[in-house]
Amino acid sequence: MLLWLATITPGEFPHRGKDHLQLRWVTADDVATLSWLTGDRQIIPTMQQLLTR
Repeated sequence: MLLWLATITPGEFPHRGKDHLQLRWVTADDVATLSWLTGDRQIIPTMQQLLTR
């Protein structure tokens, strides 16, 4: 899985891609509560670490 980090430019709004049902902000703690495919769960610790910097 590739992981992309981004920041939002003030005044701009992110848009949900056509391949996803929803777009929402979550905290580092919330990442583990999302519905992940089994093979993708291995990236959770890395995401949590990056989100708490």
